[in-house]
Amino acid sequence: MTRWQLTKVVATAFSLYKRSGQCYYLKHMELNEYQKEALKTAKYPEKYRIIYPALGMGDEVGEVLGKIKKWLRGDDGVEEITTERKEALKLEMGDVLWYLSSLARDLDFSLDEIAKANIEKLKSRSDRGVIKGSGDYR
Repeated sequence: MTRWQLTKVVATAFSLYKRSGQCYYLKHMELNEYQKEALKTAKYPEKYRIIYPALGMGDEVGEVLGKIKKWLRGDDGVEEITTERKEALKLEMGDVLWYLSSLARDLDFSLDEIAKANIEKLKSRSDRGVIKGSGDYR
């Protein structure tokens, strides 16, 4: 699987639910479709465009990091990450995605546009042998 294919799989949201012991497929969602649906719930004053979702995203990333820190600290009592902790992380990462969607919209970007630009940047770095290191323009 190429990096692009893996990114597409990771970036695609799937929703499943269980009923009577069976799993039902609800919806396959592309990034721009997610953004459109998520933005229906984006309610914040226009004067806080950009800053509100940026601060919210930072807060939610902190929650993701906190859950990982607690796992590393041994709060689950096992070395492997538990299913419960993974599920909690999934929900927090969804919150990060919501804020990213809002921030992207406030900056006039689609999530697909951001994902494509990121893959192009990573491919360029890989092709030039500078995937490791630091700096935006390496």
